Parts: sequence; structure tokens; C-alpha cells
Amino acid sequence: MVVPFEYVAALNATMKLTTTDHDRPQVVGVARSREIVGSVIVASIQGKDVAAAAAAADKDLTEFLKTDGK
Repeated sequence: MVVPFEYVAALNATMKLTTTDHDRPQVVGVARSREIVGSVIVASIQGKDVAAAAAAADKDLTEFLKTDGK
């Protein structure tokens, strides 16, 4: 698997700013978190307002992580 240099650089920078050993939130309800994130992609495919969908998903995921995040 080839990982883009930009991703590796961003990941390394992020890992310097955190005290965790992972690069994304860990959750119990993985399916729900994927639905929230995926809603932006679905909005894009359907020709809907992607910026609005992203803002809504950001809010929804933030709330979700407060109750479901490890």
C-alpha cells in the first residue's frame, strides 16, 4: 500500500500535538460515526449543499463523540 507523503507528514505533525497513540477518535458505535461522516459524501453525490452537510456532520460528530468516544 502506498501512502501519500502529505498524509504521512500531516499524521506525524498531528501525533506531536497529542498524547494518544492513534490518529482518529475511537468509538464504540463505528457504524453511526461512518453514517455521520458519509452523509457529506452522499450530499455531494446528490448535488446538495456540501458545505452545509459538512457543517451539520461536524456538529453531529462532535456531539456523538461526547457520548460515544472512548
